[in-house]
Amino acid sequence: SLDPSAGTLEDARFTGNFEFTDGPMRALSNDARYNVTAGTLALSGKEITPEIRDESLTLLAEGIDVTLEPRKMIAKGNVRSTLLPPQKAAAGAAATKRPALLGDKDPVNILSTALSYDESSKKAEYTGQTRLFQGATSINADKLTLDETKGDLTATGKVVTNLEIANKQAGAGVKTRPTIGRAENFAYADDTRMATYTTSAQFDGDQGHLSAGKLELQLEKTENALDKLEAIGAGTPPGGKHPA
Repeated sequence: SLDPSAGTLEDARFTGNFEFTDGPMRALSNDARYNVTAGTLALSGKEITPEIRDESLTLLAEGIDVTLEPRKMIAKGNVRSTLLPPQKAAAGAAATKRPALLGDKDPVNILSTALSYDESSKKAEYTGQTRLFQGATSINADKLTLDETKGDLTATGKVVTNLEIANKQAGAGVKTRPTIGRAENFAYADDTRMATYTTSAQFDGDQGHLSAGKLELQLEKTENALDKLEAIGAGTPPGGKHPA
């Protein structure tokens, strides 16, 4: 489709083995629509699963819509996202900050029904039966949000976490039990190193089984080891606080 007066390209549709490159980004699919005027790209087709690759992630889904500048992505249907280990930011660019709750040397895999990502704010929102996993660490929820400017992570709706959190008070040679948390809401703030479970919160670990309206896990500054655990509200055993 051409502009009738200027004769410049406005819109193009492609069928079969589509490939598009924009800087470090590479897009693959069977079918695609490239709206040059709007600067958008829509990937579709079943023969070749729509895919986006760049230096920070690999994304596959049944359909992916991309705004090229500033970069935004909306993916729907069997979304499979792999976040690659952060690289050193280019001069003048904002650095990608992964939550220290996760390791920074191994990829992070996230499965969901839909994904919305805004590169300018570096925020990714995953919805619909979302599962994040990296090694033995996993987070399951209805919705998960990553803020890669702050390194914060939030999850809502039937949250179940399995986190690798060391207990420094355990004796030498004693194997650390898995730390499994459950709640309606979970939030991790990288700046304060605080992980918070709210609404019907439960926690199973070396400290035994705890339940409360709210559970706060204060992690140590330099490693994922428990510094303090506090239970607040309904379901809290006598005393209201649990030492690490």
